[in-house]
Amino acid sequence: MRLRRAWIVLIVLGLFALMITPAMAQVSISPVLVDKSISDDYYVSIRITNENPASLDVTVEKSSSISSWVDVSPESITIPANSSANVTLHLKPNTYSGRLYYFWTYTHNNVTHQGVIEQPVSVTVVYKDVEVYPKTIREDVIKGELKTVYVILTNKNAVDVDVSVDWKGDVIKDVSDYTFTIEADSSKTLEVKLNGVDGRGTITYEFEYPDEERKYEQDVYVYTYESAHVKDLEEQIDQLKKENQDLKSQIDQLKKENQDLKFMGELPSEIKIENDKAYANKEFRVKVSGKKGNSWIALDKVPVGFEDYVKFTDSSGVVYFTPKTAGQHSIKVYDRFGNIKREKIIEVQKSNITLNLPDFSVGKKAIITLPEPGTVTIYRDGHKIVTLEGRDKYNFTVDMPGDYDVVYSSPSYVGKGSFMAKGKVRISATINGVQVKSGAKVPPGSTIQIGFVYASGKPAKGVVAEISMPATAYGIDEKWAVLFALFSSNQRFSPPYNIVTTKEVDGSMTLVIPEKASGVLRIKLQSDDYITSDEFTLFIEPKGIDWFYYIGLSALSGFIIFMAMLYKDYRGIKTKLKKIRRRKKGYGPPT
Repeated sequence: MRLRRAWIVLIVLGLFALMITPAMAQVSISPVLVDKSISDDYYVSIRITNENPASLDVTVEKSSSISSWVDVSPESITIPANSSANVTLHLKPNTYSGRLYYFWTYTHNNVTHQGVIEQPVSVTVVYKDVEVYPKTIREDVIKGELKTVYVILTNKNAVDVDVSVDWKGDVIKDVSDYTFTIEADSSKTLEVKLNGVDGRGTITYEFEYPDEERKYEQDVYVYTYESAHVKDLEEQIDQLKKENQDLKSQIDQLKKENQDLKFMGELPSEIKIENDKAYANKEFRVKVSGKKGNSWIALDKVPVGFEDYVKFTDSSGVVYFTPKTAGQHSIKVYDRFGNIKREKIIEVQKSNITLNLPDFSVGKKAIITLPEPGTVTIYRDGHKIVTLEGRDKYNFTVDMPGDYDVVYSSPSYVGKGSFMAKGKVRISATINGVQVKSGAKVPPGSTIQIGFVYASGKPAKGVVAEISMPATAYGIDEKWAVLFALFSSNQRFSPPYNIVTTKEVDGSMTLVIPEKASGVLRIKLQSDDYITSDEFTLFIEPKGIDWFYYIGLSALSGFIIFMAMLYKDYRGIKTKLKKIRRRKKGYGPPT
């Protein structure tokens, strides 16, 4: 009896184990949570694993906080036993959080099992910057006029962006819109009007996203130029239009010649190419002849190739080409099928040109314009001073007067030019370490430093200074200076008080004014074809009266005169003294 009860208990426990085993099987999802920062639509794949012995039905539902921002595909799915399947979450860009609920159910051994898995979802949006093109505005504007430029704002976000615009700076006159909205995945074009003044400005764009704000500052630079340049550009455009018209005419001519080519017969077996000497950028003549019998005859309507061009000979067998560059080139004669029948290699020489250059002033820029980029070597008075390379226009600052020679070389040209540079020398003076202007007063005994400088800032060396010094500076009294001026035949003496001397200086000179000097000091340079200068004048003040000297001199003069008088009347005084003595002794006559 006990044994039977034990078996019954074991059977019940076995059945119970069979019933609860499926319920303990696992249903899982991966990943268990979704936490993303996105800027565009984003897709996440969720794997659902069924480890149960029966197929699993799963339905996905969303919490209300994310229902508008998360799409699930598919929302319902059946997963076979012991397998897995995927659903896809479509996350839309915004900031939100909530939960997804995976409701699952399966039936095994006539027993239905069910459950739910919660999956947290958290999404934050990272907005892209609104693109501003161009980043920086740099424009050339005619001085005093307006110019309109365009700025493109591109919003690559999935949300609309509100924009406000502000600016500062005299270079900016107006912006077409101040506030507006750029829709998602779209662009907006603004008109910016610029004033014709040199300077810098700033345009500030404030972008308002759904939950944040950003700012961008766009620098604006305006460079002005004179309207004469516009005229030059218009002339260039007209020239291009004319050249385009000429090109059309050439095409029409080639079409006609191509039509004629269809009827061209066979070329002679012997062909001769003759040509003039060829120079770069200069037209030269090519003649094509063919031998028929014992004679050479001109071949007309024959295609001749040179560089990138093919032309047809005229009735005299002649065609003209203009080489673009110097060097070796080939002249090719073709038959009507495009085969080369004769080829000749020629050497194209560089064209010799003359650079027409005006005279320039020292301190100014000499603009040298060339037909194509090349090397320029500049000489002054036969000495090389600089070599410039790689450009077709140079701005060379003339720093010294003299005769300049310019030697030019490029792939197609060689040339020379010359110009004269004239300079004005500025004279300056420093008295006892203090710089003064022309017309200043100079105390006697001063040291004067005289400077001679060109407008370029370089010292004037090897120039001859003409110095007009007061005669008193040489120790000559003013009265004697006047007499010297009246009777002297010396042409380098400027009456009434100055003596003129010349001195070669190397940028500066020093003068020491004697204590007893007074008068006018004049300094200038001897002008020639290359240099000029203004006269620099200084006034040497006479030294004040030395009263002690004059009082002492007067006292000494008085004493000498008194002694002279005593010496002149010495005997008379002696006689008078004797008479006085006699009277006292009673020897004299009665009174």
